[in-house]
Amino acid sequence: MAENNIILETRGLTKNFGGLVALDHVDFKLREGELRAIIGPNGAGKTTFLNVLTGRLPPTSGKVFFKGEDITGLPSYKITRKGIALSLQLVNIFPELTVFENVWVGAQMRFKACRNPFTKAESLTPIRRWVEEICRKVGLHDKMDEVASNLSHGDQKLLDIAIALSTEPTLLLLDEPLAGLSRKEFAEITEVIRELSKTKTIILIEHNIDAAMKLAHKITVLDRGRIIAEGEPSEISENAKVQEVYLGRRR
Repeated sequence: MAENNIILETRGLTKNFGGLVALDHVDFKLREGELRAIIGPNGAGKTTFLNVLTGRLPPTSGKVFFKGEDITGLPSYKITRKGIALSLQLVNIFPELTVFENVWVGAQMRFKACRNPFTKAESLTPIRRWVEEICRKVGLHDKMDEVASNLSHGDQKLLDIAIALSTEPTLLLLDEPLAGLSRKEFAEITEVIRELSKTKTIILIEHNIDAAMKLAHKITVLDRGRIIAEGEPSEISENAKVQEVYLGRRR
């Protein structure tokens, strides 16, 4: 792909927590339409990287560019409006609201009519259709009237992804969406991610190496805040440094 297909780039991105260097001059490029997995041991800086990208944490130094625009230090709601959405490992849903209502809340970022209490009912029809479409995409269309707290853990994960999708992001960030799932839930959410990758650019943080290898077009390996390897899954699986640092063994 040509260089102008780069949708996200970081230059020298660094994040310190006191004396702890969580991200150490990370240079990263992501192409439009790519599903990139980021793997690494606990404490490698993976989630911190997503939090800095989305404005949840300010960088200590370095730059973040989205679609060629410098978005470094912008508040998270402005970054969301520019087209980046994050689904966290710990689900961030409204437990007392229904599935439909949860996704509707997210859709307010996309539809101004949602935020106007004087909007006529007929003007809300496109929003209802959008919410229904998002629920259908993640397999929750038949559970739209369910209260979120009554959902299984897997369905709550899907709902969290649906809320992120409701903002109509260009770039979807998924932080360990496959963690703590049953075998059935694991298969269902893996398939949802695979389908979403056909129309969305995705960064996937994942501890399950096999799943990351099967889903991703390209893999970035972080260790102690630095990128130690990057390439296609077949390259990463044979990389001696990755085997030593991340897998803890050599083949």
